[in-house]
Amino acid sequence: MSSTSIVITCIIGLIMAVMHIRHRQKVKARRAGMFAECQSLLSDVNITQDDVNFPILTGNYQGFSVKLEPIADHVGYRKLPSLWLLITVKADIPYQGIFDFLVRPQNIEFFSPNEHLEYQLKPPEHWPQYASLKTDNIEEMPPIELVDKHITLFEDDKTKELLITKKGVRIVYQANQANQSTYRTLRSLAFDDLSLNPERISYLLNTAIAIHQDLTDTKSPNHESNEHHYEHFTELKAACQ
Repeated sequence: MSSTSIVITCIIGLIMAVMHIRHRQKVKARRAGMFAECQSLLSDVNITQDDVNFPILTGNYQGFSVKLEPIADHVGYRKLPSLWLLITVKADIPYQGIFDFLVRPQNIEFFSPNEHLEYQLKPPEHWPQYASLKTDNIEEMPPIELVDKHITLFEDDKTKELLITKKGVRIVYQANQANQSTYRTLRSLAFDDLSLNPERISYLLNTAIAIHQDLTDTKSPNHESNEHHYEHFTELKAACQ
């Protein structure tokens, strides 16, 4: 190889390296700004970002410690990648069992504990039915009747999951979906608009807090409702075998 060819190759390599660095800087800056329109809802805001990954926001909302964590999901086969937003209100819940309600389950929800929970319950008839309601402890899970009025949050098809543990309440919401043409052509995980609607974020946070308050203010020793749903599911499962 001639000296001229070597120089040209080095120049091309340098240009490509610079372009790659600039692209990563652009991606990082774009993702870093996704909380710009909603961070004013919170106080004591702290945003962390690892390299070009999506940022994580923590802060205080109405006296509660909260966390907003975006997670890119491109696991599904023949499915456009989704950007899930995990909205967590950290506050003690007076029930030791887990309550997990996941709609449209595909058994690939790596962000959810649903698949690993032992007990399956039948959702009430007025809840979304293509869903999985599970717990690890029927006797100690939050009573279904106390969560019931908040299931309206699933009227928005972008709501994916409601998870309640002894440490708090988490709602999983589809913040965005990958650009179809870009993903189909280049298999690039690109999302057109990363901005979050502050009104929607406020609603989801308020709902999570309301669930916490209902469970805390109305601690009930009566678990007959949960057991009924579990027994009913068991009967249906046995009848189908």
